[in-house]
Amino acid sequence: MGVDLAISWRTPDVVVAAAVLVCYAFILFGLVFAITLQSQVDGASPLTLSMVLLPLCASITVAGPTAGWATQRWGPRPVILMGFTFAAAGSCVLGVVPNLRLSPVSALVLTVAGAGLAGVQVASNTLLVMGFDEQRSGFAGALAGLVTQVGGACGVAVVGSVAGASGPSTLRVTVVIMCVVLILGSTVTGPVHAHLTRKMVMSSHAPRA
Repeated sequence: MGVDLAISWRTPDVVVAAAVLVCYAFILFGLVFAITLQSQVDGASPLTLSMVLLPLCASITVAGPTAGWATQRWGPRPVILMGFTFAAAGSCVLGVVPNLRLSPVSALVLTVAGAGLAGVQVASNTLLVMGFDEQRSGFAGALAGLVTQVGGACGVAVVGSVAGASGPSTLRVTVVIMCVVLILGSTVTGPVHAHLTRKMVMSSHAPRA
């Protein structure tokens, strides 16, 4: 079993999906934490904060089945890239919103970002499971949960550190960090995945002594 799991870790799908899930959790947990801190700076009440976060959480829930259908139709990689694009668009606009009090603009922006993150989550989980056979599907699920928790912990830790240094501009600095992570996730899904796949194919066709 240990040998089989080691071999699975060498496949591009597993490596890329694990990295993407770390990026996804980093963005989601970090963004929610940043919005919470920024709302306190803006003087928003707990009820207002809940209403501000509602579109983000609701869109993730609602967009999940659609992301599953899209992944089945077009494959995981296009859905992940599209999801990162939506999340990046929402995050960038969020950085220029004057404050986070409930408004149509903030609701629309967070809905778009949530839909993108839902696509990334569903497609990356699918990509991860594809790297294992049916007998190892349980391990694939456990691995997905592990890397998601690692990414979330890193997101909260980084945003917490940024908040202590940037003060009132916490959200704007956080958005810059989120965009860097989104670019990293897109690069891993695109060129890095293609390179690893090509390398694995060349290795499998190489003559053996």
